[in-house]
Amino acid sequence: MNLPISKPIIENVSLDAIDPFKLLFDLNKKQFTGYIYFVVHSLNNFEENILLFLKGNVAGSIYLNNTYNVEIYGKEAFEFSLNNLSYKEGVINIYELSAEQLKLILIFNDKIKFESKFDEKSLLKFKFKYNENLFKERLKNKILNVDLRGDLFNKFNINELLRL
Repeated sequence: MNLPISKPIIENVSLDAIDPFKLLFDLNKKQFTGYIYFVVHSLNNFEENILLFLKGNVAGSIYLNNTYNVEIYGKEAFEFSLNNLSYKEGVINIYELSAEQLKLILIFNDKIKFESKFDEKSLLKFKFKYNENLFKERLKNKILNVDLRGDLFNKFNINELLRL
């Protein structure tokens, strides 16, 4: 999905420098409209996460893992994204959009819609601690038959060739 980049708020900031609770609280307090895009390099390889905001609250969510060819939208993507926001190896970008731009994105991509309020009380319910098993627990049926690059290298003895 291509999202417009109209007004960058932050670009390529390490997730290590971000406090997830404070970030989401500040976005809500400032009535932020736009999206945060962050990529983490976890045990499950590169995971892309997009949280769309309308007036400070989540309006949609996307989770992508290209290694396993997994695309998740809506509530489940939101849960993966919140988990990944607590991971420290990655980068985050925040882009401000107009309310009209965001509403158009949601109109043409109905599957990404998910609403969640982010006031202080609701944020306190979330545990911002990375769960490394979430991906495997939730998606074990989708990833069983996928050979990872390392497995393929071993299967065809490519590792031996690379050592030469």
